[in-house]
Amino acid sequence: MMPLDADNAYRVAVRATRDTLWELLRERIEHPQALAPEVRLLDLVWTSDTRAMRTVHVSGIPMTEAIELDPQRRRVRLKLHEHPLFDGETLYWLGSEAAADGTLELGCAVLWKNRKSGAMVSGLQETVQQGVLLMKYEAERRCPGFETVVDDREVMFESPEYEEFSLRDLRSGAQSDWDADTDSGDNE
Repeated sequence: MMPLDADNAYRVAVRATRDTLWELLRERIEHPQALAPEVRLLDLVWTSDTRAMRTVHVSGIPMTEAIELDPQRRRVRLKLHEHPLFDGETLYWLGSEAAADGTLELGCAVLWKNRKSGAMVSGLQETVQQGVLLMKYEAERRCPGFETVVDDREVMFESPEYEEFSLRDLRSGAQSDWDADTDSGDNE
């Protein structure tokens, strides 16, 4: 069971194929800066088909992660190996079955503890949500014939302005005009 009740967790329904979502998760490992500009990849060494060590700078802070991929269950685990402030792991997962409407669940949880106090790190919900939504929008963009659903409204990627907004502005936390009037609520 994935930690859906964690403070720093988010899940969303995605209209895309499992293969597309899995490809995006692998890209997130190999090219993290594509979806998170504040991350700079320094080194990535695959030790097997499903394990790697990666060193990145996140907003200037270096960290090394041990990465484990579970292709059968479509899960990725990034365990902090070296970080100056935190211990813990980040988990990504794909739902095992498509919902009745054809969507698949994509989720992420950041389970980090402060090294000094041992307290769980909180306050990352918005960052986790933005990262998951960026992967959702990119997956749906790559799957022709699938529509993007946002707040129960269908939105096609026909407009270059919308596509540009969804990928660029979500990184900065900007809201579209119709988002400004709605309560973001939780993801359930």
